[in-house]
Amino acid sequence: MCDLLTKKREVKRLLREAVKNNGVTSVVYRYPWGKRKPKTISINGNTYTVRAMSFGEAANLVLEVCKRIFGELKYVGGTFREETYANSKGKIHLYPTGSAGLFEFTITKLA
Repeated sequence: MCDLLTKKREVKRLLREAVKNNGVTSVVYRYPWGKRKPKTISINGNTYTVRAMSFGEAANLVLEVCKRIFGELKYVGGTFREETYANSKGKIHLYPTGSAGLFEFTITKLA
């Protein structure tokens, strides 16, 4: 069962709580192709239906929450699709797979 989250601030609140209360937080944004298919975000296994966001909007939302918790994050590397940002307090790993309609984030608290 998925709860419907209509506002970005609701998603931010749930994500902020998860990051503050867990050493590692897993976030998966699913954007299945097709207008009628629901878009979802899973935070540590809890899935919520959300309004459609571009992958860029989803990444900015997650990065904004992490920056508020950890402070300024610096790009520390990546590959073809992946990017990692970190500082002494936390690390975020971004892995988009557009063809599969998935954007995965792994957020790790370091301090």
